[in-house]
Amino acid sequence: MAATGREERTDQQVRRPNLRRARVRLGWSYRDAADRMNDLAIEQRARREAKITKDHFYRWEVEGKKPDPFHVHLLCLCLDKAPEEIDLADCWDWEVDPRRARLSLIDDQQPDHQEQKKTNRREFGLTTVSLAATAVRLTGELTAALVLDADEPWERLDYVLRYPARIDSTTLTHLEQVLIVLETSERHVEASASLGAVTGHLATIVNLLHGAMSPTARRHLCSLAGETAGLAGRLYSQLNQSNTADGYFRSAVTAAHEAEDRALLAYLIGVRAGQIAYRDDPIARISLLRSVAPADAMPATRVFLAAKEADAYALIGDSNASLDALRRADNAMELVSGNSPTYRPRAPWWPHDIWLAGERGATLARLGHYDDADRILTEVLRTPTNAKHRLWLLIALSRVRIGQKEPEEAARIAAEVITLAVPIRMTTVVHEIRSVRTALSPWTSMSAIRSLDAVLNELATLPA
Repeated sequence: MAATGREERTDQQVRRPNLRRARVRLGWSYRDAADRMNDLAIEQRARREAKITKDHFYRWEVEGKKPDPFHVHLLCLCLDKAPEEIDLADCWDWEVDPRRARLSLIDDQQPDHQEQKKTNRREFGLTTVSLAATAVRLTGELTAALVLDADEPWERLDYVLRYPARIDSTTLTHLEQVLIVLETSERHVEASASLGAVTGHLATIVNLLHGAMSPTARRHLCSLAGETAGLAGRLYSQLNQSNTADGYFRSAVTAAHEAEDRALLAYLIGVRAGQIAYRDDPIARISLLRSVAPADAMPATRVFLAAKEADAYALIGDSNASLDALRRADNAMELVSGNSPTYRPRAPWWPHDIWLAGERGATLARLGHYDDADRILTEVLRTPTNAKHRLWLLIALSRVRIGQKEPEEAARIAAEVITLAVPIRMTTVVHEIRSVRTALSPWTSMSAIRSLDAVLNELATLPA
């Protein structure tokens, strides 16, 4: 519809020419545009009526009056533009009081919405995984309500889901903070309890990747996606769901390549080498670990790669290569700054010095250096270690006791590992315990060994 009356002005005569152009391209008069915005407010079930008139558009375009955040949102939806594309960037301030114009576009009183909120709380309100639940709140409920004029992480994310081009450094920081929470909680809780939060966070990042954004922001998002997918792969691996874990690891590597993040790629390869597919093939594990260029990896990742290489060489009985790899791990450890878990990619093997000491003890146990391994492992187990890593240290100590001809103590420790592993569903350790039980075969008649057999029989339904 052609503009008439005071609408007929050139771009030079208006304060917001881009807003005018976007409206005129659609063939809308001021009245048409106002009607569209009012209709949209009704469609979105907004709590307050828009009540926009043609005079609003004249004041916004010609006089340069500032629309409030509620009107900015409706303008962007109607015109399919981000605020900066229609000269409204100065009207969208994240730093204002979030209580002002706090308008949900989905009515909280709708029965379906209330039921969905109850469902979300039931699924994610796990008191035993409060950190993971926090992450779910930030990611899983993003689409439950759109709240304007806010600076909470989930509110910012909800906005950029609608306007991907507006992804900024603060939003990326919030996404990264959620990932930190997820990776921190993963060390202490069972995998299935964390899985929903991790895959939900990954889904949020994937949704953002569908939108247009700067190349820098896309690389950052791809890096976050790769690390999150790698975390999901670790969790599925802990549950012995190897095919699903492999799929996540493949996607993680693809994302790291697109992000051009060599440090993340090195990290993912290192973690991948420790998963089910390489558990019984130390030669393949060594080959994969050696495929990483040391210059690409961060110091903490270099520590991990070298330590895992040492373990693999110990499995094939190459003592010299194993001890050489441990020396390389020590050298890399000297470059790890501050023993902090906050650098990306985040290492699950933290604190680094305690983790490396435990790995050294476990490797020496495989090499038959039982007294040195006993001293190191006993000392490390006195320190606060994360729940999952502690299981592997105890398995190594059980091997030491077998080497020291203390089968009863070895069996007792192995049974303890199973007791600790069941609540957090670390089914991968069952494979190692069965290996320990095989080494205990000469003492099968002992009561402690029979007790271990009874515990293992109870786990017959679990995958090996």
